[in-house]
This record gives sequence, structure tokens and C-alpha cells, in this order.
Amino acid sequence: MSVSDKTIFPRGGSGYADLLIAFDKGGPEVLEAMAGLVGFGQETRSGQVVKAEGTSSLELFDQATIQTEPKKFHLPDQLPIPFWHLVQCEFLTPLPRARVPAEKGEDQDPRPRMPSGIRLGGWNGVMTRVRALGTVKVPGRTPDLGRVVQCIVQGRVLDHLPRLPRRRWGLGVQIILDRAERLMPFQDDLDWAARRLAALFPRPAVEFVLLREEYGHPIIVAPGNRYKKYSIPPAGTLVLALGDMGFLAPDAARKAAFWEQWGAELCRHGCRPLALSPAPVWRMRPRWLPSWLLLPWKKGGTETRLSEAERIAQTERLLALLAPAVRIETGLLREIRLLLSHEADAGTEADCWTHPAMAGRSTMGGTLDPAALDWLWPRFAGEKDVLKKQVVATLRRWHNREGLAREVWDEEVLRLPASLAENDHSAARRRFKRLASKVVGSDPGGAWFRRVHRRADPTALYQHGDLELKAVQDMMYHAAFGVDPDHPPPPGFDLRHLGTLHETPVTIPLSQQGDHLVAGAAAGGSPLGAIHSRQDQVLLEPVPFVLPGAASLLHLQGDGKQATAPLPKRSAFLIKSDCEILTFGQMEKPLWAEAVGRDGHGLWVRIAVPGPGSQPVTQRLRWIPPGRFLMGSPKEEHGRMETEGPQHEVIFKQGFWLFDTACTQALWQAVMGGKPSKFRSPDQPVDNVDFNNVQNFIEKINQVHSDLKLTLPSEAQWEYACRAGTTTPFSFGADITPEQVNYDSNYPYRDGPKGKYRGQTVPVASLPSNPWGLYEMQGNVWEWCADVWHDSYAGAPTDGSVWDGPPELRVMRGGSWHYYARYVRAACRYYGSPAGRDVDLGFRCARAYDRMDF
Repeated sequence: MSVSDKTIFPRGGSGYADLLIAFDKGGPEVLEAMAGLVGFGQETRSGQVVKAEGTSSLELFDQATIQTEPKKFHLPDQLPIPFWHLVQCEFLTPLPRARVPAEKGEDQDPRPRMPSGIRLGGWNGVMTRVRALGTVKVPGRTPDLGRVVQCIVQGRVLDHLPRLPRRRWGLGVQIILDRAERLMPFQDDLDWAARRLAALFPRPAVEFVLLREEYGHPIIVAPGNRYKKYSIPPAGTLVLALGDMGFLAPDAARKAAFWEQWGAELCRHGCRPLALSPAPVWRMRPRWLPSWLLLPWKKGGTETRLSEAERIAQTERLLALLAPAVRIETGLLREIRLLLSHEADAGTEADCWTHPAMAGRSTMGGTLDPAALDWLWPRFAGEKDVLKKQVVATLRRWHNREGLAREVWDEEVLRLPASLAENDHSAARRRFKRLASKVVGSDPGGAWFRRVHRRADPTALYQHGDLELKAVQDMMYHAAFGVDPDHPPPPGFDLRHLGTLHETPVTIPLSQQGDHLVAGAAAGGSPLGAIHSRQDQVLLEPVPFVLPGAASLLHLQGDGKQATAPLPKRSAFLIKSDCEILTFGQMEKPLWAEAVGRDGHGLWVRIAVPGPGSQPVTQRLRWIPPGRFLMGSPKEEHGRMETEGPQHEVIFKQGFWLFDTACTQALWQAVMGGKPSKFRSPDQPVDNVDFNNVQNFIEKINQVHSDLKLTLPSEAQWEYACRAGTTTPFSFGADITPEQVNYDSNYPYRDGPKGKYRGQTVPVASLPSNPWGLYEMQGNVWEWCADVWHDSYAGAPTDGSVWDGPPELRVMRGGSWHYYARYVRAACRYYGSPAGRDVDLGFRCARAYDRMDF
């Protein structure tokens, strides 16, 4: 398939994935155009048999035919046709197994007990105000000497001895304990106050009442923890409600109406209703509760009412400070809130407790919703270091203590930057590694790590620089989640930390089917490449700087041993194994190319150069994917020369473009204007060109487009492309025939049978291509390379770059039409003077990887 700027011309094969892209982008009209373009058009039943380009003379169909004169289909200008392809490869070395630290006595050091917590207010201050409002004046036993003297001075007769008044609680007290969920942060305070107040009365004079919103009505707690229906106490009884009177509830007015109805009934029966509330003064509404005497727990405080936005801002800031906490006890909540001083009050505790970010709530403590941590962690990170260190110190007192599992504190430490907990990090990492080694593979351990993973901050817990800890974390993740798509692997997840299934790496094919990647054996689809692995699993991960997203772990299973995952939308992605990291990108037609396409051999582009006539001269370049290979020949290879060694590995981390044929005479004439070749035919390779002539050609052709940037290939690039993944002397196998390679067949390889000797060059692309779609890499003409000649590979580059040196001789590769079979081997190398010419000497051009193309 080829794509021009405005028009698409049918040419060669693509897959069903291209049809799906066309339908998604342009609907049925574009689908019909693309279907005809890639050979899926309507069939005619004329019985004629048509030979398709690039096929043998075998019949393609019994009765069906394809169109011999393709139509031109005009697609919308805004419809890009992208091509996935491999652009970069990184090879990994196995990692040593993670070491588990030995048990150390320092981890068993005694720890402090649980902090007692901080009360909302002291007993003296609270009870002074409760006594002032909750007691009544009655005559005492002390004589009122002032009144006695006054009566004597006035000459009045005393019929009784005046006595000074005193305050008394009355005959009894009814204590109402509000057990609303929003009041859990204050439950200890309320229970503490209830016990202290009850101690002031004889036991029979005290009655406890529980109010739980889910019950809908209060109940009396009788001795022996028996419950009975609520009844209003006798007249003169003090009724003390310990709760917020509904002021901290979202529906405060409705809750207050309930309390006022209750208070009015108490007043009608002669009782004295009094409420001790943890709600701050500014949130109280006395006019809503005229029957009750309202007493705030803390005296003073601002009476300025905050807006809803200000109240929410206070709540979310307190929640952000709690982000590092695995569990949030009400006492911890109180102490963290007090770090904010006047910027938060007791009401903020209730707001935090009932906030949707608080997922778990009980008298033992709460926990934050893992989803909320995505926005809470950045806010915590934005706080001042002084405040963050105060938070960490508070966490240490609450969680590095006796009676609480060390894992809680260790997890919190590892989620924090090391600068905030320098003295705790090393011990926490050591204990975490030791614990991880014990729980891997055990179901309880998996459940524990699932909780850890869900509430983890990826910027801290998984990025701490401890490779051993990272290894056990990856093993624990895999044991806990496997390939669960709802829980993507953590950042930097490394498959090398897991066990292996195969002693030597196996090849896993990769292909695209629609918008999914298929790893493993697959029928149909567009091939993308292959990855090597010692496991039956690979990792699909978006490239972070292009499109951040979650990774997908694919485990190959079933009879066909395959797995699928959605591909990223319009982005680059990585495929990782324990052996390799492959980077795939999408490419549209580069500015310097006339067309782009993909067929069974892979990706190609076509460039066009103005010709002497009205038609431009074109040349295809093939995309050579990154990879590695052994350059040179093994010592036992037949026909080997000493200059082909030592054999060494060359790694191409990035791919490159290469002419799919040698430069033709037509292309040479279009650029240079001359005819140097002995064998005169436009489609034959140019010959009789020296190295310097070729440099002039490259300089001129690069002027056709400023971004063309053609060069000669390095010697390593040439051999890597020639072999096309094979390891035999020829890309066709261990031997060749004249039907495959144009060489002097009077001197066959390994004394094989002789064949037809042509005695000249053949037109380019007239013989079979190698597996990567490159024609006549072996035979036909020698091809200049960019390297300076060296007598051996001792000291040769291992990254595929050009090997420079004194420019006395230049490298030639590939053999030619009048050289023996041994000289057209993939490893064979020769040299020539930069000014030397011959009737069997040509070249092909390369183009380095350019990120701007993709």
C-alpha cells in the first residue's frame, strides 16, 4: 500500500488492521476505497486468472480475479495513515536474585506504647462551664452573716437563720451520648466527659441514653448493658446531651429540628436540657435550638462563619497531611489537625471523617481511599518541609509503637521521601525485604500486598533507589496480582525479577489485530516484529514522555500460547521482556518521501527525483529494524578469509533506512546527468563509479529535499541488513543457485553443481529478495560502504557505526556477477581505492534513524 499526499494508489499487501483504521477514520466510503487498495475489493467472476505483482505463476484464484487497472481513491486530506514499526531496541542482561537480609536484633528493640491522645479540652475548663449552666441554686449550710447584720441594723426580727446559697446538680442526670458516625473522632472525648460527670452523682441517679441515627430513636442503657425504651426523666433532672446537636451534619437544619423537638418535650416535663458540643462556635445556630442551653466544648474561638469553599479547603488540606498514613486513628487525626493551629478546628475533624476520601471508618481508625491518594499526594508534597516533618514525627509516635505491626510504619516510611525519614528508611527497607520473602506465594501475603499496592504512591514506594527492595516488590506484585488488568504493574516493573521458564530465550511474535497487540502465535493481523523471552509473558507499556498511561502484563497461555492487550491511541509504546525492551512508534509519510507503505517484508518509503523526461525516477528504502547479530564469519565457515574475524556481536539500538536495491542507472542519470556504466539499461545497477563519485551523488541527491540526509551504509549496517536475521553464509541458506544470486556459477560454493553464468549485471529486483525485502545484496555488483578498510575486526565498533581511519582504502561488500560464490557470502569483505572503478562496482544508500520522521 502506498500513500501520497492527496491520492492513494493500490500497491501490495496490507492487513485487516488497515481496513479497521480506514473504517474508524472515514466510515464506509473510506473503507471501500481502502479495501480496493489492499486487495479486498469486489471480485469479478469472468474466470480470468491474473498474476499479481510479486507472486509466482501459480493461479491465485480458481474463478475470482482482481482488478488489473487499479482505480485512484481520493481520501480526505485530514486522514493520516499511520504505520506501527520497531524503532529502537535495548538488550537486557539477567539480574542476580535479590538477597534477603538476615534477622537482626535491632529490629526487635522495644517500642513505645500507644500515645494517649489529646483531649478537646481540659476537665477543669469543661466542668466549670457545665457546672455554671447545669446546676441550680439552693440554700446551703453556711450562715449568711451579711444578711444577719443587715436585719439587726434595720431592727427586724429573724424568724430563721439566713444561709448562703449553693449550687447543686439536682436529683439526677440523664446523659445522652450521640453515636453519629461523624462524631467518631470525638467519641473518646464524649465518653470521658460522661464518666467524669456521672461520678458526681450517686449511681442510681445516673441514666445513660444512646442515640444512633440508624436506630431512629434513643434507647436507655440499663445496668448490665440491658437496653430499654426511652422515657423522659422526672422533673428537675439535668439532661446533658454530648454531641454536635446536628451542627456538623450536612443536613444540619433537619438534625437540629429533631433535637429541638426533643428539648421542647423535656422542658414541658420540667427537665433542664443542656448540650455540650464539640462543634466550633461559628458552626452553631442557637436560634435553631431555643429549648437547649448550648455549651461549646472549647471556650472562645472565632465566630466568623467560613464559606463552604473555605471549609472544604480546610478539610482537603487536613486530608492531604494524612496521605502518608496507612491507618488513621482518631487521636492521630486530632494531632495532625492541631499542627494547623487556627487554620482548622474540631469541626474539620468531623468533615475529614465523613469525606468521600475516607474509605474505612471505625472506632479503631480509618483509611484513605486509594483513588483519593492520586490527588492527595501532590498536595502533601506541596506543603512546607517543616510541616511535613512534623507530620512524620507524629506518625512515628502513633505507628512505630508497641501493639501495632511494624509493617504499618515501614510501609508509611517507604512511601515518604527519604529526606523526611532519614533514620527510618534503611531499617524499613530491610524489614520490608525480609517480610516480602516470606509472603511471596502465600495467599495471605498476596492479600496484604494487594492492599499495599492499591494505596501506594508510585513516586515514592516504587522509586527509592534500592534495587533489592525493588526486586522483592516486583515479585510480590506478581504473586499478588498476576496479570490482573485492573491493577497495572508499578512504574519500572522489571520482568527479570521473576523466575524463568526456558533455559534459553524463545521468540515471541508480535502483531497488530485492529487496535490490539497480539503476543504469540496469531492468525492474520499485521506483523510488528518479535521479542525474545525466557518467560511466557511480556509487558506492554506506553512511552511515558509521549502519553503517560498504565502498563499491561500479557501472559501467554492456551494451546496457541498468545495474549492480547489494547494498543495505546496514537502514541509510541514499549514491549518489554526479561531479555529486551522494544520501542514501537507510528509513522506517517515523511516530508522527504513521496510515498510510504508496508507489506509482508515490513515498512518502506519511496523517494522521487526529477528525471530527464516528464516522469520522476523513484527509489524505495526499506526500514531495517534495530537488533543485534554476530558480524563476521565463524572459523569453520567454508571459504572464510582471515579478514572476516574475529566474529563479534554488533548491537543496533535504533533502526535505519536502506535502499532496497543498488542505485540504478536511471537514478544516477537523474541526479548526475551522466552514464558511466558499461551495461547500459535504466533498471540495471550503475557500475564503474568510484567512492568519490558516490559522495558527489549523495551530496546532489540530498539537495532534492533538505531532510533527505542519505549516506553510504556502515559496513556493519550492510552485513546486518544482508543477513536479515539469518546466520548462514547466505541469506538464502547454506548454499545458493544462479536463480537466487548473480555470481560466476562456474565456481560454485562448496564444489556444488555449476549453473548458468550470465556474465553481466541483471536488472535490480529481478532476483528474489532476502527476508527483509532487500534485493541483490549478494552478487550483481560490489557495493561501497562508508568505512575505512581494516585488515581484521580487532577493535571494531560494536554499535554499528562507521569505522574511521586513514582514508587510503574503502570497504566493499556483496561480491558481484563475475566473482566466485565464496565472495558473495554475507561475511565476505573486500577493499578498493576511493578513486577505483570497475564494471562490477556500485552502491546503495542508507539513512540514519531520525526521530522527526516518527
